[in-house]
Amino acid sequence: MIEYIPNQIHIPCDCSECVKNEAILDRLKKRIEETDKIIMQMNITINKISSTPCENEEERKSALLNYNSISKRLGEIKEFRDELQKIQGEEK
Repeated sequence: MIEYIPNQIHIPCDCSECVKNEAILDRLKKRIEETDKIIMQMNITINKISSTPCENEEERKSALLNYNSISKRLGEIKEFRDELQKIQGEEK
């Protein structure tokens, strides 16, 4: 078994550290893919909200609140995805 020494050039192999890092990268990749799917769904929802006409003022206010809430959450999710991608880039 090859001993892993931090901060030393190490060619990826089958040692426990490489296997662990590969598993972490796989999980990051899956989280990024899941996050992209959520972003896509939220964009669809935002488009539906913005294109649906409102019958009255109460519906309009409710739709606007939903739109703002989803838009804010979408921004947070995009930041989270960007952080995951940054971590993934550092791990490679």
